Amino acid sequence: MLPNMYIHVAASGEGKRILPAMKELGFEGFPKHLLPTGEPEARSLLSRATENALDHTANVKVHVNRENRGVIAKHLSHLAVPIVVDQDERPLGPFTFAKSIPQGGSAASVAGDVFIDGLDWSSFLEAHTQHEYPVSFLVGRVNAGASNAVFDVAEVGRVERFRRLTDTEDNVFRNIGVYAFTLTEPVVEILQRYERFTAGHEDQIVLDLVAGGLVRAHEHVGKFFNINGAADYEAMRTHAALLAPQL
Repeated sequence: MLPNMYIHVAASGEGKRILPAMKELGFEGFPKHLLPTGEPEARSLLSRATENALDHTANVKVHVNRENRGVIAKHLSHLAVPIVVDQDERPLGPFTFAKSIPQGGSAASVAGDVFIDGLDWSSFLEAHTQHEYPVSFLVGRVNAGASNAVFDVAEVGRVERFRRLTDTEDNVFRNIGVYAFTLTEPVVEILQRYERFTAGHEDQIVLDLVAGGLVRAHEHVGKFFNINGAADYEAMRTHAALLAPQL
């Protein structure tokens, strides 16, 4: 357990990229964070991420938008975690949680719509606190396609460049959707450049952090799925079915 660390689970997005596929999948009008993983425990993507965080700290908050607050709160009622409404009208992007960290303090976030095998919060957060970089991203080495967010990483783990792919590339470090921040003065200064951390500012914030030499990548060795379409979801379900005999 990590008693002094907050882990924020981000579930406030609108899921626009997967909306066309939700009807095809049989979940029209359903928050994508609540898509079932297919595991024997009948978990959703969101409950899986939340339970994994609770295995490592009692300080877990789930961030939602106002529209989905009721259904998500009901879905997670057995876990008794605080539900935080991030905004009234639109998502503010993945770094909203940083606003609640006191300067000099640390916290982490995980996207509530990802499926990550063997996510070891202890290893990730211990590595974050033991290195001089105030921002850590969990990354996976994959063959990535157009629009994927990837990092060029030095041997020491320092991120040298952040970019969005315009085509497919082999063997690159892709952003998985897990972050850790320590609010040092340089990080605060960058975040304060943006009045609101909108989704449109997400890439620019990362670019600014990388340009400042503030970001370290921590490699996750194992499968992960970021669910943005029907193919992603079906691949995740197939993988979960293969895992089932081992659980």
